[in-house]
Amino acid sequence: MKNLKDLMLPGSDGEEHRLDLDFNDLKEHQDKLIQFLYEVADELRDTIDVAARKTSDQFWQVNRTARSTAPEQEQGRFGTRVKRRSRRSLEFHWYINRFWADKSSSLEKKMRIASTHLSRAYKYHHDMRQFKSAPEWEQFAIQIAENRYKHLRQQNEALTQLVNVIGKLERLQAKFMKEIE
Repeated sequence: MKNLKDLMLPGSDGEEHRLDLDFNDLKEHQDKLIQFLYEVADELRDTIDVAARKTSDQFWQVNRTARSTAPEQEQGRFGTRVKRRSRRSLEFHWYINRFWADKSSSLEKKMRIASTHLSRAYKYHHDMRQFKSAPEWEQFAIQIAENRYKHLRQQNEALTQLVNVIGKLERLQAKFMKEIE
């Protein structure tokens, strides 16, 4: 396909350039551009995923340090994870853990764990009161991570809206091509 700028020229100059142009050529070019937009959106979501995982890693690093140095009553009980359910679905979760001794294990001090998911109180972030039972160091680490997650959730939603717009553009293009046929 010729240069789009040449094809957009007004008057007879542009008309000459458009004589050999077929609508299928335009559709093919648009299809490539739409695919490129999807790829860019997916790659942007990948960067959000990595930023969320880095945030989670930093929280867990602080948690592990506290586990090895803090007394038992100061141990952290909260956890976080990043889930990628599909190419275009990304979630960041918090949960609270409960621990108890495993009486069936022959190992001394073997602990069992059960996790309960914490639902978000707001659209983009958790209410920090959900973490009031956490020791002070853990509340601080959670607040830092949750502030980052809030921004990442907003970016993720904007990307979802962008992908929806690209999909709408794709459907409108198909409708246009049916009209031409």
